[in-house]
Order: sequence, then C-alpha cells, then structure tokens
Amino acid sequence: MIQIDHSVEPVFLNSYQVTAALNRARVRAGATQIPVIEKSDELWRNTEVTDKLHESHHGKCCYCERKRDRKREMDVEHYRPKGGVDNDEDHLGYWWLAFTWENLLWSCKTCNQKHKKTEFTLLPGGTRGYQEDHDLKIERPCLINPKNEDPIRFISFHHDSYGGRYFIRAIPRLGMSYNDTLRADETIRVVGLNRKEPGYDLIEERGKAVEGTSFFINVYNILRAKDALNSVDLEHRQAYLDIINSSSEKIKGYINSDRVFSGVYRDYLRRKNIGYENFLA
Repeated sequence: MIQIDHSVEPVFLNSYQVTAALNRARVRAGATQIPVIEKSDELWRNTEVTDKLHESHHGKCCYCERKRDRKREMDVEHYRPKGGVDNDEDHLGYWWLAFTWENLLWSCKTCNQKHKKTEFTLLPGGTRGYQEDHDLKIERPCLINPKNEDPIRFISFHHDSYGGRYFIRAIPRLGMSYNDTLRADETIRVVGLNRKEPGYDLIEERGKAVEGTSFFINVYNILRAKDALNSVDLEHRQAYLDIINSSSEKIKGYINSDRVFSGVYRDYLRRKNIGYENFLA
C-alpha cells in the first residue's frame, strides 16, 4: 500500500443525479429500509468517477498494489462501507458517504469483495457513526485509508529468500504504539495483504516482482558510496557522488506510484535510512 495521489473531485459527484440519489437514500434510511442504496443509484460507477479513480491510483489496487484488467477485475471501493457494517446488525451502512469523493477508492475485486467486504473495525474507545450528522473524527477506524495517510508509516515488509527466490510478507512496522500496530495488523488482515490462495499467492507474487531487478544493488551502491564520502579525499569525492546520483536515478523507477508493489521498495529504503520522499521530489 502507498498513499494515493490527491486529485480533484469529479464534477459529476455534485450533479443533480447524485443529489437526488442521496435524497432517496435519506428517505429510505429514515424508514430503516434495507438496502438504503439501491442498484439503480450506484452512480459512483459513472465513467467520470472511475476514470478519475483509475488515473489517481495509477491503475493499481489501493490495497494490494496490483494492476488488473480495468473492466473485469477492478472495482470502486467504499472505505467506509455503504451498505452495512460487519457484526453490527443495526448499522445501515455509511450510506451518506456513498457518493463522497474522500470515501471512494480504486480496488481490485479480490481485495474489496472477497476480503474487506463490509468490515470496518474501530480502535478501542472509538464511537461508531450511525447517522449522517455524526462526527466521524471520533470513530478512530483501524483500517488505514491510503487516500489521506501514508501506509508506509504503519506497514513494513519482511523479506525471506529460499533458493534464490524472494517471499515478501506484509508486517506491522516495528517500534510503533499499540494502536498503530493494531491498525497495521487489522489492515493486513481485513484486505488480505498476505493471502495465499490457489493461483494467487500475494507473498510469492511480491517476491517475483523484485527478483532479478537492480534495485538492491543500487541501494547497496548508495550506502557504500555514502560511507566512503566520510573518509575519501577531495580528489576522489566526485566519483562517489556520481555513483550516488546514478544509483538514485535508477531507484526512482522502482518507487514511482505507477509501479506495482512500489510500497515494498519504499519501505526497504526507509529501513535503510534512505528517505524515499527525496526521490519523489
């Protein structure tokens, strides 16, 4: 997971059609009628909305960071579920956020429909919102929202190597508070970031993506050159600076937002005390 690029809200979400659909949902919610959002009102599937989501997410799932076929395998995901909340029979869903831009993400159907579904757990002490006027700031959700926070602050990746092959598992970042660790654990669990399914092993798939790349040797070159700069004389200093610049340019391609599993590369740089933000500037 990486933080999603900010993008301008599609004009369509402020259209008459959306306002009318929200009003219809408001009436059904007042009558506790389920479903509150009917199939005919699923206006978040409008092309203007999906185009903007696809663009801002660089064609990748906001959770697993895989690129899938846009028409068959991708989905509009509601961060706060619109049609109900798992293990809460009294909740009608966050229907009032069904057309809210900040609540919409671009996800693969596996992450959204097979794993997350309607799960939305809260941290201890959080107060769940049931009504449209609820202050959502006091909910304290566990699920990391890549649209307004950087998942790399919470989620790290553990690399294993067997027989020249890599296997990369998502884990909570070390040294965090209890609540931040809980958020990382819950996010990994809820959206299945370590799923191992027939024909779909995300741990193995991440490993295959990094095998044979020049990423790690370029990181090593930067670290070695930086160490050498502490003791090298002025005559040879430029040679090491050239190594750092050359390797840095190559690394940029791995951490760009449009790269599959760019979060893995960003986290590796962070763990080596190399700020990946510098490469994105």
